[in-house]
Amino acid sequence: MQGMANMMISNLGRYKKLQDDRFDEITTKYDLRKIDIEIMMYLDSCGDNDTARDIAAAQRFTKGHISQSNKRLFEKGYITAVKDQKDQRVSHLSLTNKAKKILNELYDVRRKIFDVAFEGVTDEELKVVKKVCLVVNSNMESGINV
Repeated sequence: MQGMANMMISNLGRYKKLQDDRFDEITTKYDLRKIDIEIMMYLDSCGDNDTARDIAAAQRFTKGHISQSNKRLFEKGYITAVKDQKDQRVSHLSLTNKAKKILNELYDVRRKIFDVAFEGVTDEELKVVKKVCLVVNSNMESGINV
């Protein structure tokens, strides 16, 4: 069991390093930080969980880091905020079309990383990996919320 845990942690670390290295070109091109990219990617897939509090809960960033990043993203025109109709203290964040262009580049890089990481893996094996990842993710979420 310990060997499997070490292998998972090692592989996740390698995947993250590869992604960060490949994203460096985009962060430099658009003068962004890694947290800016993480927040933009989160907002692209979060549905109604689009507040700074939601980002903090899902991404485990500090409120200060999120606030600084959101300020940069507002200034660059990548996100907008709309006050909640029921609670004016809450702002719902959304991406602008300008941000969507960057996201397309990021997702293209992610597809290439995926292709590298899973080269030689059959479609059937990918289905098993996906199924296992969904179970592991669910288990980890349950563990976090305990």
